[in-house]
Amino acid sequence: MTGQPTVIESSAVTFFHLICEGLFTVPWHQRRYDWKPEHVDELLQDINDAVGAERRCYFLGTVILVKSGPRQWRINDGQQRIVTLSLICACLRRLFTEHNDSRREHLALRVLFDIAENTSNTLGNIDRLTPRVTPPRDDKTRYNLMIRGRNIGANGKLTLAWRQIDAFVHGMGVDKAARFFDFLTQKIEVARLNIPDFVDPNSVYETINCRGKRLDDLDLIRNHLYSYFNADDDVTRRDVVHENLENIHV
Repeated sequence: MTGQPTVIESSAVTFFHLICEGLFTVPWHQRRYDWKPEHVDELLQDINDAVGAERRCYFLGTVILVKSGPRQWRINDGQQRIVTLSLICACLRRLFTEHNDSRREHLALRVLFDIAENTSNTLGNIDRLTPRVTPPRDDKTRYNLMIRGRNIGANGKLTLAWRQIDAFVHGMGVDKAARFFDFLTQKIEVARLNIPDFVDPNSVYETINCRGKRLDDLDLIRNHLYSYFNADDDVTRRDVVHENLENIHV
């Protein structure tokens, strides 16, 4: 018996595969870029730890998209993460350009701009390229300057994020930056929800974030500790930790 087709489609994809599918716009009613430097640093450090541990993937969470045209989507949830990763790629792209790493330079440009896989000599036409991501109106101009390597001024949270990223990238060195970028383009994954235009995406967002019991401090501690017990020989230690945690009453 064939199952009933669903209205909302979901899939797990790499960030690189997602972003290279087309163009993404942040709706006008979404807030401006709001991550503080500590949020940016946390993402950078998390990815860097995943690279060092040679993890098979890094899960970035759920992205909610509403199709608005051929190869075009509105980002209902995920703006902060997508914009931050784009800024990381923009900073890495400049580093690869400086060190003549044309392969990674081109991949970074594909994240940032709507260019085909086999396109070459794009830097000379960079002012005419279409950005993959269009942030809300107040951030749009500054973001476009950043991804093109232009002067960005001194104010705004996007500028603070860029400075945090730039310091991190140049502190890694070229070889480590290359490994970081390879991980970013190959192993960062997102859970993608495609919402048709006749469904209210805000109601989907509210359901994901507001249903059920919220995680308390013990839940967060439990999840963190459990992440260390993945191997078969950790079963005994895992069970001991689990039993003790379950006996804690808060």
